[in-house]
Amino acid sequence: MPYFVLHALDRPDAAADRARLRAAHRAYIRQPHPDCRCVLGGPLEDETGAMTGSMLVVEASDQQAAARFFAGDPYASAGLYAERRLHPWRWGLGRTPGDDLPLTQDAP
Repeated sequence: MPYFVLHALDRPDAAADRARLRAAHRAYIRQPHPDCRCVLGGPLEDETGAMTGSMLVVEASDQQAAARFFAGDPYASAGLYAERRLHPWRWGLGRTPGDDLPLTQDAP
């Protein structure tokens, strides 16, 4: 299945909503969905370490399935994001989902 990346920036006044919805958001992205699953992600931060957005990578049957997945996220449902972009993405570096090897290995 192909991969898609969501890059989303919060509204300027969204810190309280983000804090209130964070547990629900984290539970949602960890749930299995029939045609989409989140494989990588985390919050975007400003220079002070405050969360200002989200970056998530999903494996989905198609871009419409990825868009449905992101639309169902509690952050999106509550209007947390001022800007969202969804892009097809090709895995090029790092561990792929299901890879049980460590990120780096000592050379023999």
